[in-house]
Order: sequence, then C-alpha cells, then structure tokens
Amino acid sequence: TLSTHPRTLSLPFKDVADVRRGEFNCDNPLTFFYGHANPSENMDLYKQTVERLAVVLDTFLSSNANSIASSSGMFVNTMGWVDGQGYELLLHAIECLKVDTVLVIGHDRLYNQLKNKFAFTKKNPAEEQAAESGMKVEIVKVARSDGVVARDASRRKAAREKKIHGYFYGPTRELNPFSRSVQISQVSVYRVGGGPMAPLSALPIGTANRDASDRTKVQKISVQRDLTHSVLAVSHAKDPEDILSSNVAGFIHVTEVDVQRGSMTYLSPSPTALPSNILVAGTVKCFL
Repeated sequence: TLSTHPRTLSLPFKDVADVRRGEFNCDNPLTFFYGHANPSENMDLYKQTVERLAVVLDTFLSSNANSIASSSGMFVNTMGWVDGQGYELLLHAIECLKVDTVLVIGHDRLYNQLKNKFAFTKKNPAEEQAAESGMKVEIVKVARSDGVVARDASRRKAAREKKIHGYFYGPTRELNPFSRSVQISQVSVYRVGGGPMAPLSALPIGTANRDASDRTKVQKISVQRDLTHSVLAVSHAKDPEDILSSNVAGFIHVTEVDVQRGSMTYLSPSPTALPSNILVAGTVKCFL
C-alpha cells in the first residue's frame, strides 16, 4: 500500500488492512516528510517526493522479485483534490507509480476525464504498442456507498489533528509520550522551499514567482518561539543535501522554545535521545 496524503507519503511494503478499523496497520512504514496540510503549498516538492517513492519502490521490487509484495501488486491511496492542479498531481502519481488500474468512487466527471485521457482502441497501432509496454490504464467506476458524505475543511482538519494526537498518545490514549529537552545548538532545523509561497496575484507587478529550484531548496532556519507546537520530522539524512532523498525516523512535537537558555523542549514517542540532529519543519502545527 502507498499513501499519498499531505504532510507525509508513506509506503508499508507488506500489509493487510484491518476491515474493522478500516485502515492499515503501519508499524514500520517507509515515510517521507512533505510537511504541509495541502499539496498546493508546494507542488514541486510534492511531485519530487512521489518520484522518490517510486524509485524506492522499483528498487525494492526488483531486488525482491520472488517476494509476495512483488507479485501481489500495490494499492495507492490518493487524495480527494481532483480539480485543476489536483488533477495534475493525480496524473503525475499514475505515471510515476506505473498504475494500471484506477478506481473512481462516485465521481462522474473525474471518471470521464480519466476515461478520455487514457482512451484505448485496438485500431490504433501506437496505442497497442503502449498497452504492450505496460502503459495502458484501465479506468473503473465504483458506486459510492449510501450515506457517504464528503468531509468539509473543519472535519478534515480535525481528522489530521486526531492522527497527530494518536501518534504521540495512541488511538485510545494508551500511550504516554516522553518530554525531553535539547540544546538548540545540538540540533539543526531545516525547511524545504522556505515556507508557504505567495501566489502570483500577491506579488509586485513584474515579479516572477519562485521557480522549482527555489521551491525544493533546503534552507536552515533559526529555532525561535514560533516553532512552538510545530511537528518536526527527524530525518535519516546524514547531510542537509540528502534531506529531500531521505526518509524520516519519526516525529517530535515542540512544546517550548527557551531562546534565553538556548533550549528546546519536545514530546517524543521514544524515551531515548533523537536518532539524528537533522530536523525538518513544515507548516503543520498541533495543540496537543
């Protein structure tokens, strides 16, 4: 299964869904940190993260050709944003992850868009060749269950905060996170793209928006009080240059920044020290 939800993109190689809870048990997923609640905040970073996951997946499957994972296929759980740039991200994921079947649940317009996009007729030799090379995509329409309603922005926000809370305290508050302090000088906090970008309409006339290299540029930031309540990813990267290509070990929640004493207090699921001093910040905050 591969989840392409905002904030993180995760890949548990072997998993079975719990039909009672309606979710996968991701005990040890391979996770890349995106860091924003909405993919529109940095689409270039989002695309690059999907591409990185695709490379990791191809490498894993090619090196484990006889494994259950390589023969059973993959389920990609995409997001509900399917208009405009969201549709562009959906097509990008289909291409990068070599998806051959797309299930569209209760969305007639999206079904017709994808059906026209990946139209296939045996009369066209070029399309026959594309299908033989694995490029054919089958679009299947699935009826939406009765009683299902779309979640509004407030409900999605509440669901995100519940997931973050569950990471530290457990789904039923059965866990107790550990509060630890570290000297600010002992950690390095980075942000990709320098935070949210202003739309073209908000920029001065004649000013061009930042290009893709700026939006995926890794920048070190100063640890100040504005990081309080932020969720930071603990990166496996050995150097800042490797942050974009490295997965994360886990997450911490900043509870206090004391600039005068030069210390930062955080919540962690583990009682041990941080496995890395390279931390990555996004725009996600949660008041635990």
